[in-house]
Amino acid sequence: MDVRAADFDLNKCMIAENLGQCYFGPDCMHLPSLVPGRSGFVNRTIATILSRRSLARRLYSFLRSSRSATLCVLGRSLIA
Repeated sequence: MDVRAADFDLNKCMIAENLGQCYFGPDCMHLPSLVPGRSGFVNRTIATILSRRSLARRLYSFLRSSRSATLCVLGRSLIA
C-alpha cells in the first residue's frame, strides 16, 4: 500500500508502513518495539516503553499535542 496515495490526513494521525502492513496513530508508537536490535541503554529503554501499548498511546497523545502547540508558537501551518 502506498501511504502517499492513500487519503489520510497527516495532521490528525501518524502513519507507518512496515512489511506491507500500515500502522496508524498510536500503533505507530508501538512499532519500533517490534524491531529487533536492542543494543544500548537508550534503545532498550525506548523498546521497553513502547512495548507497552498503554504507554505508547499516552506518549502518542502527548507528542501529537506538543506538535500542534509547537506549530502554533512558531506560526507555522499544518501539512497541506
